[in-house]
Amino acid sequence: MMVTFLVVFGLFFLAIRGLLKYTSQTLGDESPLSQPVTYAYPNDYFWWRETVWVLPITLLVVYGDWLFLTRFPTATKLWHYLLIGFMPGLTAFFIYVLSRLYWTERQLATIIKDTLVYLDPPTQSMVVSRASTDTVLTTANVAAIEMHTVSFGKFLYLYFRFIDQDGCATPIYDYGKGLPFGIEAYFKGIPVTAFTHSYPTSPLPLS
Repeated sequence: MMVTFLVVFGLFFLAIRGLLKYTSQTLGDESPLSQPVTYAYPNDYFWWRETVWVLPITLLVVYGDWLFLTRFPTATKLWHYLLIGFMPGLTAFFIYVLSRLYWTERQLATIIKDTLVYLDPPTQSMVVSRASTDTVLTTANVAAIEMHTVSFGKFLYLYFRFIDQDGCATPIYDYGKGLPFGIEAYFKGIPVTAFTHSYPTSPLPLS
């Protein structure tokens, strides 16, 4: 009974803590709606994302497939043949997902490398500092915003493209921590178009 109580209490505490942190980052003192906020990720951020979790699973599946195909007795029934066909198919699927994840994360890594995103409430502006070049984005020079969701089943990535009056695009990865709320507040009236890329096989529209 005590263990159950502690588990329930711990989960409740974590939920309340997460809710308070979320509220603080979106509407409270840490929100870009109330004070300037700077967003940045380390350049190796994507090296520790989804790919690093899918890789060991893929290796285990490949190893299991090898054991199965080398030690399975001579097939004599229909389900034997079905199983023999299923294992290589499962292996191929995991290898495909791993390769797509790795390729996608390498693309997204280009828009967080040496990048700082600064949101300033008094001026309602966003400054993107990348490769020693500062790009100031406001409602005066942004013509449209694209919101791109990249999905691999339960793995999701989100980034934005700010299109200026000349048609040039500035990509920004979703840093979370209130950034989407800041974008919504700073760029009211700017049309937003949503795009979804599921298991993309072609290069993502970034630049």
